[in-house]
Order: sequence, then structure tokens, then C-alpha cells
Amino acid sequence: LMEQQPGFVDAAMSNLVVCRFFASRAADMHAELSSSLAQLESGHAQYGSPATAAALSEGRGLVALREQDALRAVDYLHYAAAQWQALGHPYDQLRALVALGRALRQVGAVGEARAALDQALSLVEALAAQLDAAELKAAFLNSPLLQELHRAIAALSATA
Repeated sequence: LMEQQPGFVDAAMSNLVVCRFFASRAADMHAELSSSLAQLESGHAQYGSPATAAALSEGRGLVALREQDALRAVDYLHYAAAQWQALGHPYDQLRALVALGRALRQVGAVGEARAALDQALSLVEALAAQLDAAELKAAFLNSPLLQELHRAIAALSATA
């Protein structure tokens, strides 16, 4: 499928980026968030690949988190993280694990949240080890995703 439609994964990931953006913004962006999720749903309906399933599940998890439905978010984000791992996409898995850790903390599953965030940290170490250039490694280690991971760990530590 990827050879037949080379842009479909890029389109799904672009839609997921948009969904993540709107999920992190003020509540008045609900229409935009719903529209970005609809794009992910449409892409998955059209292609039905494991990558679009993972992106859609992650998007649904982000929407559930935004709607304060952490229990529903846990299911979606757990599936997304497992799918990204099965697909061999560690950066995408890392991103889903960070959101999963936040959702688990919100439902009071502190041990599971710590396990998800520890797994995310292990992925960070593995990904960083692949970067030879010091500037590139520093940029990765200071990226917004890793800042989000550190905030999630700090929030978890504050509740423990």
C-alpha cells in the first residue's frame, strides 16, 4: 500500500500534527480539533493501514484528554503506542507514551503512568544514542516533546 500511495502516511502524520496542535490549545478551538480528527478518520477510512490506525487512535486519545475523559484516552493511547512500536516508529511511540503517561496519571494509575514514562525515557536514550552530531543531539534533547515528557514526569512526581 505504501508503494501504491507514498503520501498517505505523510498525510496522516500531518493531520495528527494538526490534531496535536489544536488539542493543546484553548477550548475555543473545539471545532478545529473536531475537523482535524475528522481528517484522521477520513484518511483511515480511505487507507485502513496500521499507520493510519495508530495515528487515528492517537488523535482520538488526544481529543479525549482535551475533553477531560482520561479513561477513554488511556485506551486509545495504549493502542497507539503499541501500534507505533509494532510498526518500528520509536519517535511516534515516544509521543504516544508521553500522552499515555499523562492520561494514566489523571485516572490515578500512578504506577502504570510511571511505567509508560519510563518506557518513553528508554526510547529517548535509544534515539539520542543514534545521533552523532552534538548539535542535533542537543536539539533533540531540548525538543518540545522532551520538554513535555519532563513536565509529565514532574507532574507525576508531584502526585506521588
